[in-house]
This record gives sequence, C-alpha cells and structure tokens, in this order.
Amino acid sequence: MPYPRRLRSEDVRGSDILLAIEIASSTRAQDRGPKAWLYAGFGVQGLWVIDTNARTTWVHRSAAGGQWQELVQVSADETLSFDAIPAFSLRLDQFN
Repeated sequence: MPYPRRLRSEDVRGSDILLAIEIASSTRAQDRGPKAWLYAGFGVQGLWVIDTNARTTWVHRSAAGGQWQELVQVSADETLSFDAIPAFSLRLDQFN
C-alpha cells in the first residue's frame, strides 16, 4: 500500500493510504464486502479488488462516512490508474 514517504510504517493511518489493492480469488465476497467497508471507514483513499477468476477489478473511490461513493467494475483490457499516483497504471490482460 503506498503512503507518503515522510511517514514511518508504524505511523501510517487509513487516511494516509493512497491505494489499497486486494487480490481476490476465493476471498472475493469478503474483500468486496466487509473488508471494503473497513477500508472506507478508516479513510483509505482508494481500493482495487482484483478478481483473479473473472479477471476484472472493482475500483472503489471517494470514501465518505464509511461508504464508498463510487464503485466501478473494470475489465482486464481496460487500464487501471489512480489520480493520486499518476505514474502508476496497469492492465490485467498484460499478465498471465
């Protein structure tokens, strides 16, 4: 999980985390449900849940009041990017 370099890992709080990425196969329901709500509740700025079986990604954005305000499903042939980390992007179809 990327967070500002000025912080030591033990000082990181949810709102410091720019993007959390969960790789889900058998844990998809947990990662998209209770875990996603926890991330939102702690103020994590973005969450990607990559479903390895379906080769899609659920992109969670704009957490407010413990809820994600935006949820988008992205297919493997679409580029995943995150505004807070402009140099970082990927496409699932580039991986075997």
